[in-house]
Amino acid sequence: MAFSAVDLVVHGRQATRWREYSFILLAGAVGAIFGVLNDLITSSLSEGYFVIGKGLSQGAGFVGQVVSLGARAGFFAGVISSMVLLYANNPKKGAPCLRQVRLWAFAGRPAACAAGTGILFGLLFRFCMPAPVLQGWASFFNPKDSLDFTTVWGIHWGLYLGLVAGLIWAVVGIKKARRRMLAS
Repeated sequence: MAFSAVDLVVHGRQATRWREYSFILLAGAVGAIFGVLNDLITSSLSEGYFVIGKGLSQGAGFVGQVVSLGARAGFFAGVISSMVLLYANNPKKGAPCLRQVRLWAFAGRPAACAAGTGILFGLLFRFCMPAPVLQGWASFFNPKDSLDFTTVWGIHWGLYLGLVAGLIWAVVGIKKARRRMLAS
């Protein structure tokens, strides 16, 4: 925020950094909300995933830990994603930049891919996981809890992979949109 203020004071109406920093901060906030909602849902499916896989403690305060973890992870993902999009839109000689409003449209791609692949991988891990993997969890869980753990594990893998795929899709889209602007 301090850098934004300095940019505004030094460059006045030509200042752009405050818009970029606002984009990053808002994307982080949206990511934090996404992360909290995802972790609240998935922790209700498998508390064990968060206890064993994420190191949270059971009992009093578990939900608060889940909210904190989801907010931090989601904020980080949102910030990094927004920085990738801003870099893809970075000013270059002869290549016009997209306006912030257009960037927000591209920012939806990583979120949509993450959500979609999270659901897909959750289903795949639940219904297509080889029996030896499920039996490996048997020392920690009963069969139903083992299946729930595996489902949540799949959801989280899908989120991570979908975020990367969505970022690639968004960056390619930004590059194409900038080329179209240049051609017209």
